[in-house]
Amino acid sequence: MELCYAQVILSGMVICGVRFGPLLSLILEPSPQVASSDLANGEASLLLSSRWKLVSTDEFQKDKDLTCEALSREQQLNLLSSCADETIVDVDLSLEGPTLILFLSNAKTMVINGFDEQYETWSFALRHADGGKTIQVFAMPAGQIACLNTYWK
Repeated sequence: MELCYAQVILSGMVICGVRFGPLLSLILEPSPQVASSDLANGEASLLLSSRWKLVSTDEFQKDKDLTCEALSREQQLNLLSSCADETIVDVDLSLEGPTLILFLSNAKTMVINGFDEQYETWSFALRHADGGKTIQVFAMPAGQIACLNTYWK
């Protein structure tokens, strides 16, 4: 079920910015094709708490390498800036990890490490515009995944 949430909500989102802090987050907004969807009605972000990489989709399809080397903050920002205004066209979740795989409209693939013994490696959050509902999907320690639906009214 958790992958369904991630696939349904992340597919069709546009990378529109980066939130700075100790950990970088992608700021996402719905593309015009999914803007009318109730699932995409709000503020979305993807926290990059672990190693990740950006490779050509052709290269990824050929070798399926999930290994992510550590990047400097400057390298991360340069790679993320090359993703500005790109649409997430497909989402996959590897059984190894759970490593999150985002296929982008610029023929690039973002692979986000999904395994750590102690910490969440990535998390996705969607806060609905009405302020009443938040959906969060986490890559939990030791390879687990969790989904939270919260309602505030």
